[in-house]
Amino acid sequence: MDENKIPASDIQPQSETGKKFENFWYYNKWKVIAAVFTLIVLIFCVVQCATKEKSDVGILYGGAMSASDTKVPDMKKAFTSIEPDTFKKNGVGLTVTEIYSEEYIKESQKQQSSTGTLEPGETEYRTVNPSVNASNYENFSQLLQTGSYSVVIADKWIYDAMKGRVGLRGLDELLGEGSVPQDIRYDECGVIFKKTDFYLANQAAFSGVSDDAVICICIYSPFKGAVGCGGNNTDTEYERSIEMFRAILDFRIK
Repeated sequence: MDENKIPASDIQPQSETGKKFENFWYYNKWKVIAAVFTLIVLIFCVVQCATKEKSDVGILYGGAMSASDTKVPDMKKAFTSIEPDTFKKNGVGLTVTEIYSEEYIKESQKQQSSTGTLEPGETEYRTVNPSVNASNYENFSQLLQTGSYSVVIADKWIYDAMKGRVGLRGLDELLGEGSVPQDIRYDECGVIFKKTDFYLANQAAFSGVSDDAVICICIYSPFKGAVGCGGNNTDTEYERSIEMFRAILDFRIK
């Protein structure tokens, strides 16, 4: 048995560096593995974003509609199909941010705490997490401030709140005085989306959009966050946004 033993003189002591690495790996291997995995995922996402074709124009919707609603693809299809053909190459990018008013949340909580059944014709309120709702509203506000979108559709209460914080184009100034009928205007900058012919021609696609939603377009500034939303768009992108906004309002049912 002794002849199979390695002579003590042949055993090399582990270097100090080796001991440190072994000790580090023992206590931190899972942290390192997690960090490497996160880095790989991040690199993959960056590559995907860099190689993905950008949509021809982006539209932001904020209101009582879930981003996972089955109608969202139909909404994108409706926007993409609108004339002119400018929006048919890469399509329309639509971001839906689910936000509910405080009044809605109170009614929802009241209904959830009730043990009775709904009366015929009574509104069935969705269950809303106030913390998540507040976070969604903050995300919507940040999207406005970063200028990622110029064409915005928002529920009436959201539109009223955002109007004082971001710059909006006047309808007469942008499209010509009297070009937008008074009966579909909400105010000097916004149009009641449900009253447009474009909505009426695509009611099935837009059935999830609130009845009082208002469509508007932000003031353009080449500087991020300056003046109002629309700041991150290039001149060309903003021109396409105007073209989309005009196409929606000019659309007529044949």
